[in-house]
Amino acid sequence: MKKTLVELLIRFLLFPISGFRPIRIGSIKWKGKISIMISYIEPKLRKYEGMTGRKPLLFVLNFGEDPNQALANLYRKKLILLDDSQPRARRLIAVLKKLAESVHSNMSVKLESGHQTDAHRAAWELCPVLSFSEHQKNMGLKYLEQHGIERNAGYVGFVIRDQQYYDALALRLSKRIDEKKLLRSTRTDEKSLESSRKASIINPSLPLYLDAIQVSMPQDWSLIR
Repeated sequence: MKKTLVELLIRFLLFPISGFRPIRIGSIKWKGKISIMISYIEPKLRKYEGMTGRKPLLFVLNFGEDPNQALANLYRKKLILLDDSQPRARRLIAVLKKLAESVHSNMSVKLESGHQTDAHRAAWELCPVLSFSEHQKNMGLKYLEQHGIERNAGYVGFVIRDQQYYDALALRLSKRIDEKKLLRSTRTDEKSLESSRKASIINPSLPLYLDAIQVSMPQDWSLIR
């Protein structure tokens, strides 16, 4: 009875957003890297997108800032993503998530990285949920054309993370620890802070990266960096 009442309350409060779609609420700790954020959201979202009937509306509580705004905007077309820019809304949905957890409702879901969990690894074989607008596609094609790459030609994009990047990431982590904005114990994040400070030291040098890419990619492909 209590579970039913809690679920009805959540449905009532979120009805203007979700309508008659099933509601699912998950959360992630602050993810400073794009690839990590994707690995937590994508498996669950692909599973929902592949379902027949009414697809669940996924609320994702990101207890931090998004690592990339363009990526966040793409995900917001498919789910409700609440981060540091929406603290009040995130706080409300977090309370509803705790209510759902207290009665063991399936409205509260656990987001786990697809590359670490067997149950979610299979989701990577499903169709990606992110898509680009025609304007974005044309911008990409124009960029490739400027670099002498023809349409449908193969290429590898390489982005360099230099010392300045890691210093900025460490500074952001340090600021979050000082402001106590982190979801759980800061010890884990202090370790992340130290890792960020050391990352550019332990990573291979740029020439090694480039050599590895050029050896592994097809000869008729191009390298953009």
